Amino acid sequence: MKKLHTHLPTMFLIVLFMFTFSSCEKDSDLFYEAIIEQEEEIEEQSGSEDENSGSEDTNNDGNNDNTDDGDGDSDGPPPPPEDPDFENTNKISGVYYPESAADISNPDYAEFKAVITNSFDCSGCTFSENQTIEPAGGIISGRNINLNGAFIETAYKPVFSPDVTFTQIYDKSRLTPENFGADGGDSTADDEALSTLIGQSQYALGQTGSTYIKNLETRHSRSGTFNWNMNGALVRTTSSASLSHGSSTDNQHKYMFEFANMNVEITNGTFNGQNLASRAIYLNGITSYYFDNVVIQNYLSPGGAYARGTGLKIDISNNFVGGSFLNGVIENIGATSDNNANNSPFGVSKAISLNVGTNNASEQLIQNTRIENIYGDDAEGFYYRSKYGFGGYDHETNKANITFNNNEFIACQRRALKVNASNCQITNNYIESATNDWIFSGAQAALLHIFPLSPQRPLHNVNVIGNTIRTIGEARNPAFGITEAMNCRIENNVFEADHIMLQRNVAFGNGSNSAGSNSGFLDKSIVFINNTITNYFILLNKYMISSNGGMTFENNTINLDIDRGMGSSWGAFRRSYPSPMDLNDFTFKNITININQKVSTGGSFGGVLCSEDSDVLNTTFENVDINYTGTAGLPTYPFMIIGTNPGITMNNTNRIIDCDVSGAVGTGAIGYTGSANPVITNSFGDGGTTLTTTPN
Repeated sequence: MKKLHTHLPTMFLIVLFMFTFSSCEKDSDLFYEAIIEQEEEIEEQSGSEDENSGSEDTNNDGNNDNTDDGDGDSDGPPPPPEDPDFENTNKISGVYYPESAADISNPDYAEFKAVITNSFDCSGCTFSENQTIEPAGGIISGRNINLNGAFIETAYKPVFSPDVTFTQIYDKSRLTPENFGADGGDSTADDEALSTLIGQSQYALGQTGSTYIKNLETRHSRSGTFNWNMNGALVRTTSSASLSHGSSTDNQHKYMFEFANMNVEITNGTFNGQNLASRAIYLNGITSYYFDNVVIQNYLSPGGAYARGTGLKIDISNNFVGGSFLNGVIENIGATSDNNANNSPFGVSKAISLNVGTNNASEQLIQNTRIENIYGDDAEGFYYRSKYGFGGYDHETNKANITFNNNEFIACQRRALKVNASNCQITNNYIESATNDWIFSGAQAALLHIFPLSPQRPLHNVNVIGNTIRTIGEARNPAFGITEAMNCRIENNVFEADHIMLQRNVAFGNGSNSAGSNSGFLDKSIVFINNTITNYFILLNKYMISSNGGMTFENNTINLDIDRGMGSSWGAFRRSYPSPMDLNDFTFKNITININQKVSTGGSFGGVLCSEDSDVLNTTFENVDINYTGTAGLPTYPFMIIGTNPGITMNNTNRIIDCDVSGAVGTGAIGYTGSANPVITNSFGDGGTTLTTTPN
């Protein structure tokens, strides 16, 4: 557990203003999202995805057109790649030391070992058949070399020039960056050697303890597989002089590594931008990916740069089958703040950004990975959405699925996870806010936020099970929010804040009518059960509707340590909008609320429900027990406050069934300003006193 931080008292007027903002958070946040979305669309139109970024490797470019229309169910992410034996099956009939292209092409040396001690050009040549190549200090240069079945012994020695090309991808052994002229122990950039390694070999191997320097953004597009066991090596940026950090809108197409169309498999290494580079890895239209034990760290978008800070960006299309990111770390990904959350891309940073451009079946798994210190104005650990330009995305039938299991999200300033697309499974993760206050009003949103970018079409199948979500220190992040959704389970989670704060809540529905008639759509297929909520209140937003019954909210426990004034009225459930909760039957059932009353709240705390300026209609509280302990006096109305503003009503469409107040009498436990005649059945306070209403 992290050390909890105390919260300093805040002046009443400031707190009241902040609470007003918080109660409209979804409204404001959707406004920001709409602006950011428009900005992203403009960006995407500004350049071609196939435009070169720095140097480009296009040797043996498969140019996959991603036109596969298969839509069958996925069987899970692809299995881990098998490490081939790499046994040299070539016969060695003798040893020689070639000095020229003529020597190495001489058929008399077929099935010989060629020890490369001499340097020569071999452009357009064909090696004699099935040789074994031993790197020994000489350099073979040239374009379109036909290796003709050669086996290259794995060694950390140069053997080819950095600009060499082969007639086909080499796959008989692992080649090393050193084979193409890289030096993992000096200060010289290794960009060309690394690009050639990716472009010409299927299997690569780093040298343990080596640091390869990469100071250029490069694009690598080809068919087949690139499998790189980095073997404990580090790829580091040491200069930003050639990086795309100006004002051009084309910057977003340029990454330190862009992989297009191929299978990408990278293990056991670190990519460190040293806060000089801003965007690490882009998987663009790839067929699959596999990362294991990979660290991506220290990528920063500088002030004024038309670029996001990005750890890993993934764009999937029809050819995609699945991917995994396992046992890794993505940390210290940032963007310099301009104090404006709706000024994309300035101040925007993402650890992982996933864009879905297909309805086809695929499976992705992010597991046992730590995502930490994602900072900026709009800083998020995971951002999931349909790809801009893919108008066919269908929330109901889309079969692209991603699972986050047993990960840590620590100090992602705005959100840990923003889910704007369907089919996302979030299980057994630990999610913790940063400790700092927001850098400007609205900079911190729900740590886990579920809502569609096209809210007229509810998203489907986002399940949040067995997670721990915490807001600590001075952070204002709500724990969770969901709106415009169907077929989602939020179950067996722990939502825990170290102290109460006006912005800290678990929110349902939409603060605005941005979705038109669908605003706040949460039907009975939204299941919120068996969760424990500590020091967050339940925010029932202005718009909460469904066409077939309200969401299922049952068997939850709410614990509140009331150790400070909040500067406004509130309750375990809170509504503060001038709009009735009257479009559907909503039932809150089997709820235990434990109140540790450390300071007196008078009429500002409303027990189970505080509805400040919203009439309450068609709402049932069944088997809701609220228990008061502590050293301070009880609230004026320990069960409910219906209206802190004049004329607010709770009519007989509402029901209170089998509810109890412990630590307070039931007589007059429901206060109201307008009228209150809910149907109260079998509900009592201390001493068997019946739960009744009284004017406020």
